[in-house]
Amino acid sequence: FGRLGCFRAHDHVGARSGFALAVDFPAHFWGGLGGPRHDLGLYEALWVMVIAGIFFAFRKRQVQHGFFIALWCFLYAPARFAFEYLRNTDLPGADVRWLGLTPAQYWNLAIFLVGFALVRRLRRGADQEG
Repeated sequence: FGRLGCFRAHDHVGARSGFALAVDFPAHFWGGLGGPRHDLGLYEALWVMVIAGIFFAFRKRQVQHGFFIALWCFLYAPARFAFEYLRNTDLPGADVRWLGLTPAQYWNLAIFLVGFALVRRLRRGADQEG
């Protein structure tokens, strides 16, 4: 629900776009730089709904503790990493970039690596049980 709020408030204004889901941002709010732009709150809300559907599909399967956290790391982090490339760079207050990546991209790389660590731990646990 959080990202739907971001979408409603247009908190995460992206780059200009002709994409079908682009939102028409009023120019008077953005110093004449409005128009159709990516809305990252919308994209992330839609992706989280997909993740929720996948989790729902797994709800009755016997899985190890930690499975869903690892799965979330592998589903969420790459998508969020990619969405960050759609952020605006032309508006005041645009996100800082370090070596071409936003801070969120670095955090999502870390989350993805945590997913690998969790899978490794889950496999070790499965080997010890079997």
